[in-house]
Parts: sequence; C-alpha cells; structure tokens
Amino acid sequence: TNFQEFLLTIMADMESEMEEDKRELQRLQERITEWAKTLPLPEKQVIMMRYIACLEWAEIADNMAYSLRQVFRFHGDAVRRLSDAGKDNS
Repeated sequence: TNFQEFLLTIMADMESEMEEDKRELQRLQERITEWAKTLPLPEKQVIMMRYIACLEWAEIADNMAYSLRQVFRFHGDAVRRLSDAGKDNS
C-alpha cells in the first residue's frame, strides 16, 4: 500500500541519516584523539574519557581519583590550549 511504501521510504531515509551521523561522529572522534595527543596527560585523559568514552564528569573524577573541580580545571586548560592553538594557526 501507499502507506507502507511511505513508511519504508522514511525508514530508509532515517537509516541513511544515521549512517552519515555515525561517520561524522567517527571523524570528530578521530580529530579529538589527534588533538588530545598534544596535551599533558591529565588533560588528555579528561578529554578522552569525556568525548571518546562519553563518561559523565563524576565518572571521570572517580576514574582519575581527582575532585570534580580539578577535572573541570583540566578540561578548561585543555580547551584553552585548543583555543590558543587555533589563534596561532590563523
């Protein structure tokens, strides 16, 4: 029926979009991983756990045996390094 064909078309479109989203996520994760390699170890660990492993902040703090405040500090330092590197390249 027309309705079934309509649903199949929608499902195929959604599947295509999901595949493209997966590829984009993989590209972003690869870029994050490359950038993280340039960071000092604690900052690198925070970035990798947050954006690659998708851990919550509290989980990161527990895994690293640091306070949440210190984890946020490491993250902020990493983001500042990225921002500064971007300014240097422009």
